[in-house]
Amino acid sequence: MNKNFSFEVNRLKESQIELLRTWRNQQFVVEQMEYSTFITSKQQQQWYETIHNSSEHEYYIFSANDEAVGMVHLSKINYKEGSAEVGLFIGNPAYIGTGIALYASLFILKKAFYTLNLKLLVAKVKNTNSVAIQYNSILGFQFDNHLNENFNRYFLTKDVFEEKKINLEKLL
Repeated sequence: MNKNFSFEVNRLKESQIELLRTWRNQQFVVEQMEYSTFITSKQQQQWYETIHNSSEHEYYIFSANDEAVGMVHLSKINYKEGSAEVGLFIGNPAYIGTGIALYASLFILKKAFYTLNLKLLVAKVKNTNSVAIQYNSILGFQFDNHLNENFNRYFLTKDVFEEKKINLEKLL
C-alpha cells in the first residue's frame, strides 16, 4: 500500500458537484454503477438539492495531497432501524490501487457505527465487479442476497466491523 499521501475528507460542497459528475460519468466508474446513464449538469444539480439538507444522506469528497480523489457516502440513513446504504468510488484514476480507498472506507464506517451509532450497513455491488466484492469482503461485508441479475447486496454489522477494524487499521 502506498502511504506517501496525506488523506483528508470533507463534506460534499455544491462547488464540487460538477467534479463529482465528471468522475461519475467516466466509463470505468459508470460501468460499475446501478444507474449507468449519462448524468447531465441539470440532473446533478437536482440530485444535490435533494441530498444537500437531508438527514438521510451524507456525501464526502476524499483527497490526497490536496487533490480530490473520490467520493464516499452514507445514504438512506434510517436512525430508527440503525441502518444505511454505504458506497465509495475513486474518480481520479491516478489513485486506483494506492490504498486510499481503505482510508475512505474506515472514515465512513467509523462515522456510521461510532458517530451515528448505526448497527447495519448495506452495500450494492455489481456481481461482475470482483475487485469490489473482494474488497468488501476484506472490510467484513457478507453476502446477503441477489437484488437483480446485475447486483448483489452485502451487509456489515457493527460487531463484525469491530472485529475487523484492528487489522484494517494496521494496513494504514
